[in-house]
Amino acid sequence: MKKYIILTLLSLSIILTAFASGYTKINSIDYVSAVKVENTTAREILNYNGTVEYKNSSVCTSNGTGMVQSVLVNNGDFVEKGDPILTVYQTDAEISKSDIMSSLTSGNYDNITSMFDGDFSVNVYEAKTSGIISSLDLEEGGVYQKGQTLFKISPEKSFQIQINAVEKDIPKIKIGQNVKIDCKAVSDILYGTIKSIGNSANQTTTATGKETTVKIIIDIDNQNEEIKSGYTATCSITVSEKENTLLVPYSSVGAEENGKSFVYILNDRKIEKRYVTYGAEYNNGLEIKKGLKSGDIIVQDASSVENPESTVVNEVRINAQ
Repeated sequence: MKKYIILTLLSLSIILTAFASGYTKINSIDYVSAVKVENTTAREILNYNGTVEYKNSSVCTSNGTGMVQSVLVNNGDFVEKGDPILTVYQTDAEISKSDIMSSLTSGNYDNITSMFDGDFSVNVYEAKTSGIISSLDLEEGGVYQKGQTLFKISPEKSFQIQINAVEKDIPKIKIGQNVKIDCKAVSDILYGTIKSIGNSANQTTTATGKETTVKIIIDIDNQNEEIKSGYTATCSITVSEKENTLLVPYSSVGAEENGKSFVYILNDRKIEKRYVTYGAEYNNGLEIKKGLKSGDIIVQDASSVENPESTVVNEVRINAQ
């Protein structure tokens, strides 16, 4: 009997020791990542990729139908007002581009008179302003129609950015909004403002398919020598700001099955559940309207906590939001 009692007590001791050991392991956490809740400026930001282009370009359009005799400049050349850009054979007759092309099968420019039935002239298109040739796609022998753009001249080192914003974002975008611009080929971060919003929408092919978009023009405020036409740029548009807002990371907010939202407060190495009411969603966090105050320390990732009621934290590592 005595032997039986001793064995029973020994077994019970082993069980209690194992339980205590397991209890300590489950309910003691070496450290937890946390953030300090503070009032800050909440920002809603839209991100778009765009293309750097020259701004305030002078566009030269043809006043007749014709064919290029010679091209006197190249794209990127600087020209003065009055410099010759193109010499052309041109007619006022109503001839389509396809008719001109079909008439040029011989490639003999001496027969140009017969193509226009003698009703043609040799014209020179000149620069109407000084600047950079930013668009000239015609070559010798190329044909054009009346009203077609022949070339563009842009001010030297004067750039803007064009983006195509999807229609759901258009109500949020306003002229004068601030834009942060990141060009990978430019060492400095650039800044700009919304200059214009297109009056019409277009179908644009994006990574997710076809979207209805509107052209947005962004002025670059701090231009430098590194910027070039054609560069790609990531544009971050600040569409709204709200000061003195209590923001928390999205990951810090959990939800119960009944829809109640909560965070985990850290208080004297213990974790406590705190129910909260949240408001608007911003790029830099979730607005908390009720349940927290500035200075509270909360667990950064609510999903990382198990059995919060009886958990003890050995170390709290506070990270920046």
